[in-house]
Amino acid sequence: MNSKEIIDLIKDSNSIAIFTHIKPDGDCLGSGMALYYFCKSLGKIVDVYNADKIHSNYNFLIENKINKEINAKYDLFIAVDTPSLSRLGDFENEFVKHENTLNIDHHISNEKYAKYNYVKESSSCCEVLYDIFDSNKINLDTNIAQSLYCGLSSDTGGFRHSNTTSKVLFIAAKLSEYDIDLDTINYFLYKSKTKNQLLLYKKALEKLCFYFDDRLAITGLDRKDFLDCNADYNDDPRIVDDIAGVNGVQIGITYSEKDDGGYNISFRSNGLADVNLLAQKFGGGGHTKAAGCRIYANKDKMIKLLIQKAKDFIYD
Repeated sequence: MNSKEIIDLIKDSNSIAIFTHIKPDGDCLGSGMALYYFCKSLGKIVDVYNADKIHSNYNFLIENKINKEINAKYDLFIAVDTPSLSRLGDFENEFVKHENTLNIDHHISNEKYAKYNYVKESSSCCEVLYDIFDSNKINLDTNIAQSLYCGLSSDTGGFRHSNTTSKVLFIAAKLSEYDIDLDTINYFLYKSKTKNQLLLYKKALEKLCFYFDDRLAITGLDRKDFLDCNADYNDDPRIVDDIAGVNGVQIGITYSEKDDGGYNISFRSNGLADVNLLAQKFGGGGHTKAAGCRIYANKDKMIKLLIQKAKDFIYD
């Protein structure tokens, strides 16, 4: 499927459901909202879905437009920034059952699970969407541009990660011409924090352990930690980038216990290790330097297994 066929598929559909992945971030929400506003501009009936609670930092982006339950019929289901069906959470079964599905993504680990798949390795799903719109000469507006910018910025770590190419910076410059609110975007994506997040950050630091001559760093949070800090899962301080940035650390790993007893695992690499391959050992995936998975196991056994598997990706 090419980009024109994607636009034609959307234009030929009267009602569209857009799905974003669990543990939502700026790219999946930005992609979902950009596509939402585009479909709206065509006069389509369109709804956006996410199976998880979304952090209040993203309220400026989603504007109460995210749904938790499907209560309508749609001509087309679209999943954005979602490399596998399991990342759709509670909507996985609904997506599988629908006969007309489209998967738009940028992850190299994408399983191409939809009827139509458009997967291009890029900095973000929002970069993929921008290219689709640009190649089809789609006129953007402020809402679409701001949504795309959020995803582009989020998945490049505020344009600091190695996936920040000259093309990414060019796109960001073009999007900024649409009178988007850069102050608001940067504040909520990178500055705004709750007291609970800081308290959880402290607990995660207290549990931080190093292995293999400080080349592997692991820490995490249990449900008790969230209860002690009067916090919920969305207050997770996302400490993985910080521990992976410690001098000498090749791989940083964090775990966060969910209410169902499973653990969300985040992997980060300084560039030597391919943590996408490491995450795949646990049924997950992502990118070379950033990946994730979910594990259901006893915590001590899980940590031991993470250490054992990570050892194979540590370089002398």
